[in-house]
Amino acid sequence: MIATPAEHEKVIQLLIAKLQQEGFQQIQAKVSGYDPPNNIFLRDSGQTHTPSLVAVQDGRSFFFDIDLRSPIPLKLSRNKWGQMSRWAGMKYGRYFVVVQASQVEPVNKLVESEGLDMGVLTLAPTKNVDND
Repeated sequence: MIATPAEHEKVIQLLIAKLQQEGFQQIQAKVSGYDPPNNIFLRDSGQTHTPSLVAVQDGRSFFFDIDLRSPIPLKLSRNKWGQMSRWAGMKYGRYFVVVQASQVEPVNKLVESEGLDMGVLTLAPTKNVDND
């Protein structure tokens, strides 16, 4: 199942609200009302990637991707996640992927087995985004 653009935007808005409550600033996001995040060149693949959201707290940049697919194609995602987590670390930042609740366990298993330095978050299943 793939989330609609409206569901994706709602999750970004929820994440923005949560980050603002926690004192994050300089938020850039792929939603109206915010400057979009900059493209990041991923040297390993030679491709660019634009995170869903970037925020700063205590001088550190935090990079977030929203992936609401179910199931998430883990083999395809691990390369991008690995490159993003390494890139964020080089910038003294941290990388997170936001997934549906049903995907937390398989994604966490992949993160652990691959030794990826990244966080996995969920805000709410996409069906309940309006209720939170």
